[in-house]
Amino acid sequence: MLSSKTKHLCKKAEKLLREKEKDPSLNNYVRDLEKMIEELIAYQIELDQKNDTELETIFKMSLHMICVADLETTTFTKVNPAFTEILGYSEKELLGKSFMSFIHPDDVEPTQKIVEEDLKSGKKVFRFENRYVCKDGSIRWLDWVSHPDPDMGVTYAVATDITERKNAENALKESEAKFRTLIEQDADALLFHDLEGNIINVNKAAVNQYKYSKKELLNMRIRELDPDYEEREDRGRFFEEIKFGKPKRFEARQRRKTGEIFPAEVTITKVRLRDKTYIMGLCRDISEQKAAREALQESREKLKLALESAGEGIWEWNLQTGSAVLDHVATKMLGYKANEGEKDVKWWINQVHPADRTTVDNAVDLYLKGESKEYKVVFRMKHKKGYYIWISSHGKTLHHYQDGHPIMFVGVNRNISDQVKNEEKINNALEELKKYREHLEEMVNERMKEIEDKSKQLERMNKLFVGREFRIKELREKVKKLKRKDEDLDSRD
Repeated sequence: MLSSKTKHLCKKAEKLLREKEKDPSLNNYVRDLEKMIEELIAYQIELDQKNDTELETIFKMSLHMICVADLETTTFTKVNPAFTEILGYSEKELLGKSFMSFIHPDDVEPTQKIVEEDLKSGKKVFRFENRYVCKDGSIRWLDWVSHPDPDMGVTYAVATDITERKNAENALKESEAKFRTLIEQDADALLFHDLEGNIINVNKAAVNQYKYSKKELLNMRIRELDPDYEEREDRGRFFEEIKFGKPKRFEARQRRKTGEIFPAEVTITKVRLRDKTYIMGLCRDISEQKAAREALQESREKLKLALESAGEGIWEWNLQTGSAVLDHVATKMLGYKANEGEKDVKWWINQVHPADRTTVDNAVDLYLKGESKEYKVVFRMKHKKGYYIWISSHGKTLHHYQDGHPIMFVGVNRNISDQVKNEEKINNALEELKKYREHLEEMVNERMKEIEDKSKQLERMNKLFVGREFRIKELREKVKKLKRKDEDLDSRD
């Protein structure tokens, strides 16, 4: 490229040449012209040398990878230090080698196509991406800008290492894929819409719940699914109040394609996607829960009259929300007012005597898992005044979802403290009776031993008497014999 000074001297020389043509006697001008041309050549040489030095400095200091390659042989003819630093090869290992030998196998064909169809025809290439294999075996993503010179048979190329960006993009794609998978697998209907209510994405559960196709839903607005949208939205104020990262939950009516209105639990939050703000909404059909609550309320009213007379209080445990409600009878037996009966189930469990909590937990767990046919347990529970009362509790699950999971766990509590006290008295009396019986048995055993000893003594004495009588009898017999002998002797005499 000619400098401004060179251009000025060229114009001045052209002017002198034109004046010489009009006046051949202008030899002095010719000498001036020759001198001017010599100055021009010297200046241009100096300028070219300066430019070459600057370009070489830029070439070596550039953080971008810069190279010159032969279009026919696809070999590197010149590479800058950034090239060797990023790929790990020395300049000697790169020069004279085809750049195709360093390209990832999956990218060789598209790169060859760019060379044949674009570069060899003189077409500039912008933003072409491919992968290079480094000397250590790692892979680097490069973004290329190439300016070919078909007349010279070379191309001048600059590459930017975009590996980190690509890894970030791949990580984002993987994250988005996982997010989409989670969304599709979610049992609740999920809808994304902008602040104007235009639906931009839905999951499969939303299609099943609202009975519209996905294509139909993506061409609809939230107000078409929500009969109360206009009143709730309040000219945008409703969505303005929603904060990022702070979900808002409420119950609302929803409309299916068939026109059927159903109750739903809606949870919405603001999210940021590609620098735009959207609303992400989870919508759960609670028709079954609603029906269960209504049925439970009806059955509770019927049961209430029967149980109040028996002094038994009703409790309800919502297995979905974790809330537990005790009626006025159940709360009264614990010393609380009727309006103090609704608390988190964990609070009520904490009122169970520490020594009985494992027993209660095991009974609940076995029943809910189906390993026990009934839930029936006796435990102590803390009264509001600080002492403990004995409770007999039994219950059952009501209103299951289609998948078999229960919605409500209900039952009755009965204060059996008096019964336990009476049982303790009876047990104490039985214990005393047992001790008395054991003492009596000891006394009987002692008397029996005495009698047995006496009996043995009598037996020994009896043996002595029997032996003596037998001896007397024997002696009498002998006496009788002697008398008879004497009588016989007397008669002979």
